[in-house]
Amino acid sequence: MKSDWQRLLIDQGAVTNGDRIEHFGAPQEELSAAVSATAVCDLSHYTLLEISGVDAGEFLQGQLTNDVRQLQDNHSQLSAYCDHKGRMLALFRIWPWQEGFRATLPSELADEVAGRLRMFVLRSKVEIHDRSTGIARLGIAGSAAAALLEQHVGPVPQAVNRFTDQRSTRITRLPGEHPRFELHLPVEHAGRLWQSLSSEARPVGAPCWDLLMIRAAQPEVVAATRSLFTPQMLNLEVLDGVSFNKGCYTGQEVVARTQFLGTIKRRMFPGKAAAETQPPAGGELIGAEAASGQATGRIVLSAPSPDGGYEVLAMVQISAREAGSLHIEGAPAATVELRDPPYSLEQIKPGSQ
Repeated sequence: MKSDWQRLLIDQGAVTNGDRIEHFGAPQEELSAAVSATAVCDLSHYTLLEISGVDAGEFLQGQLTNDVRQLQDNHSQLSAYCDHKGRMLALFRIWPWQEGFRATLPSELADEVAGRLRMFVLRSKVEIHDRSTGIARLGIAGSAAAALLEQHVGPVPQAVNRFTDQRSTRITRLPGEHPRFELHLPVEHAGRLWQSLSSEARPVGAPCWDLLMIRAAQPEVVAATRSLFTPQMLNLEVLDGVSFNKGCYTGQEVVARTQFLGTIKRRMFPGKAAAETQPPAGGELIGAEAASGQATGRIVLSAPSPDGGYEVLAMVQISAREAGSLHIEGAPAATVELRDPPYSLEQIKPGSQ
């Protein structure tokens, strides 16, 4: 059954696939608007989890890669949830909320991740709930995004990862070449704000938001890529998603050893794939120097490009990227060219955090 919020968006021309909006009738034009104008996007394909209770901070401190004690002064953070091998099961953006925290992750992972977290609550005074039904999640990006929000909501945060609370709306500034914001607000207020924003910003589908994430080289973990990557493979430690001083958490020994006992040999890069079909998340990449059948990397995220073809985030061996001639496994003609991310990949050394 469609919610009132989904029906409103469908009335605006949204073409849906489950809880994900694919486009508003003109996907190629929407892609162009996302990177060259100002665009507004529904983010209902992300679930909002609430982790609350007097022990919530201590509980998450033993589960996630980042230091939740730093979540103060209107600050949000990225944080990974790993298995005992240091492989990422999920990647959250997390905020302080009343006596606990709220976190977003792709909806396809939410039930499994929430269930796994509940297994470790034991006697702790912690509750984990899905708050997605009552809270709308929106994204807005582009040169006019900040001005529109200030006009229709209130002052916006000036620094990346910071948030402000205005008129029951939480506004978080996200990384990106152009201003990019994530909004959380009660569903009953979302329709009015959507109408106001979409009168001046182009409504776009979820692939456009994926494209903006790729250009900002911001990682994501989905069902097809869970347990494939360590945090460093997705540049998470240089994106302030890992603390090396916080103490123990699941997978901490592997993550710390990777950081401190050698040079990181695999990294995530944005790039372009000359492919006829969209490269799937988790798909293998083959390098020119790879042994027969041996992958040198994997697709993290992909999206259609406004220029044709597809843009990707790809995790690859650094040596394979430097050698060039990457292609998608099983499709030698589907070549992939990678570029540097818009941030430094200098390795964090012991004692520097």
